[in-house]
Amino acid sequence: PVTAKQLRPAIVNPKQVKIKLKLKQQKKKKHYDRGSKTLPNLKIRDRARMQIQGRWKPVVVTGQVGYPRSFIVSTEDGRKYWRNRRHLMKATHEPELVDDLEVSNNTPGEQRESDAQEDVHGNNAQEQAR
Repeated sequence: PVTAKQLRPAIVNPKQVKIKLKLKQQKKKKHYDRGSKTLPNLKIRDRARMQIQGRWKPVVVTGQVGYPRSFIVSTEDGRKYWRNRRHLMKATHEPELVDDLEVSNNTPGEQRESDAQEDVHGNNAQEQAR
């Protein structure tokens, strides 16, 4: 049930409407941003990780596009991608590259896996060396 008084048109102060609208918008923004965090800035030549199909692949930032959070990144195989900042994670450390070095965690008494492999004829690799 509605009274006749509620149906009569009323003059509303436009300044009051703007103030109430701004307050509502601020309140909504406060609740929306409650779980957000500020991402660190990315610069050209920064190492980062890019999310591709749920996995994080290493990339290098090669440029910034006209939009504030858009970047051009290059992968290890030379492909270039245009990605939003939310799909990029700044690398905390540069990966160590180990080229032409065989890293072994075996103790001197342990047999290496490659030494224990048999060749196609069923002979042990160590027996052939003798």
